[in-house]
This record gives sequence, C-alpha cells and structure tokens, in this order.
Amino acid sequence: MRTAYDVCQPSGYLSEEESALAQYFMAIAGFVRKMSGTTEVDTDTMNLAVSRMVEEALKYNKVESVLDAGEEEDIFSPEYFE
Repeated sequence: MRTAYDVCQPSGYLSEEESALAQYFMAIAGFVRKMSGTTEVDTDTMNLAVSRMVEEALKYNKVESVLDAGEEEDIFSPEYFE
C-alpha cells in the first residue's frame, strides 16, 4: 500500500477521503508491526491485534473529567481510585 500511495498521492489521483483512508490503514499497519516486533505482518495478525485493541477500548465506557469538578482533588489518593 505504501508504494501505491507514494505513486498516486503526488499525482493528484486520490481524493481527500481515499488519501485519509490509506494513511489510516498504513498507520494501523505500522502500529501492529511495532507491537509484534517484526517488519512482515500478515492479515490475520493485523486483524487479531486490531481486534484486541478494540476489545480493550470497549472495556472503558466512562470518561471522567477532573477539571470540571469545581474543587481540587488529589488524583493519586486511594479515595480517588475508589
């Protein structure tokens, strides 16, 4: 994909959406390669790694903002962790 992207992008044949999608997939592939410690990653390995990332992300469904609380809070205290 990288080689095709490097040829097509400067020529102007790719739309903004196609360019963004290509960059997205290349970023995921790069991240998976770094995680696996190898330069060659097959589709199954990439799908498994992305599946694990999505599964991990779905475990956390609550976002807390410590800035909107209106009072100072020690985020490292045992009470805050509870």
